Amino acid sequence: MGARNHSLCGDWRDELVLYLTTFVAGLLNATVGSGGLLQVPMLMLVLPSEHLATILGTAKFAGLPGLGAGTATFTRRLKPAWPLIIRAGLAAIPFSIAGAHLATRLDPAFARPMALAIIVAMSAFVLFQRNIGETAAPRAQRLGGWTPWAIGAVIGFYEGFFGSGSGTILIVLFVSVNGLDLVGAAVASAFVTMAGVLAAV
Repeated sequence: MGARNHSLCGDWRDELVLYLTTFVAGLLNATVGSGGLLQVPMLMLVLPSEHLATILGTAKFAGLPGLGAGTATFTRRLKPAWPLIIRAGLAAIPFSIAGAHLATRLDPAFARPMALAIIVAMSAFVLFQRNIGETAAPRAQRLGGWTPWAIGAVIGFYEGFFGSGSGTILIVLFVSVNGLDLVGAAVASAFVTMAGVLAAV
């Protein structure tokens, strides 16, 4: 009896593309986020019969090492804005669980078209935010109050439901709403995204 092929993708070229895509997405997740914008459409392409929730969960699991490495490095070398991170992270957890639950209940007939529309919209958003924080004047930081909770809840739900591009959204919000600089916002984004991803999976 011949050996059975247990490859999920069925083709070594597809697997190679996925490995390379995951590597690049991991680099993005460990720095500025939004690696899912690259990884999710590639998974959808090579796994056309899989449920969208399975693809999203796979992308989240694959992104965890990059997020973990990034947050560990940030903790050692920088001073994260812990008051904001703790508030936004705690808010993200239950809403991310709710978003992930909703994703598992989507009708496959429109789940993939909807996912493609979200990817296109989020990719455009990321491209238009390339200079965020570069020209902004220093502002007073707002690490407490209701805004971190609100941001964590909204983006946490999106992280659980879909997730791609959430890191960039968080950076933009932490700069424009909470007054962090670009580096501080990227650090906070990595931690809050990590909380949302862990809750979702």
